[in-house]
Amino acid sequence: MRILNLGCGTKTSSSPDVTNIDWSVYLRFKKSRVLRTVTPLLISGERLERFRALADNIMVHDLAKGIPFDSGSVDVVYHSHLLEHLDRDVARQFLLEVKRV
Repeated sequence: MRILNLGCGTKTSSSPDVTNIDWSVYLRFKKSRVLRTVTPLLISGERLERFRALADNIMVHDLAKGIPFDSGSVDVVYHSHLLEHLDRDVARQFLLEVKRV
């Protein structure tokens, strides 16, 4: 089963069936070995704990540019609190992309 967790931010799933996709700065830091190393110098406390708890199955991608999966290749698409961050035209295209995959 393939599940997409779109616009996940720091709410990632560690399930092997789930691909977490977001463009947030937290995830960009998590995916970069260099940035991951300096992160403890930049944040601390609860934020650092949340950062360290992020799943490794993360794809850093700008969802305004589409969903990087083939048509009909996904079983479940989950997104919560994402649409309000997209411009109206982008949101319409995003929903068409959700339907496509």
